[in-house]
Amino acid sequence: MTPKHTDIAGKLRQRFFSGLHLGILEPGIRLPSANEIAVEMGVDRRVVLQAYRELEREGIVELRQRSGIFFGAKPQGLPGLPPPAAWGSAGRGSR
Repeated sequence: MTPKHTDIAGKLRQRFFSGLHLGILEPGIRLPSANEIAVEMGVDRRVVLQAYRELEREGIVELRQRSGIFFGAKPQGLPGLPPPAAWGSAGRGSR
């Protein structure tokens, strides 16, 4: 059974937010192409493109025609969590 685009999107989402957390990724940085991810994960390129489109709808990545795929200029965070920029200030006023 081949992975669905939602499975691939979940793996990429986790990778990107981990990279953001570790300081490896920053907003606006160019991401690996769909072809590169497809080879790495052993899936069809079209499945990766569907996953990237899902992440684009969530505001995590930007697909730019003839330019590539970029980490969102303003990552939205995971559903139910504030955007990453607000993570550091969360709870400061509660002391």
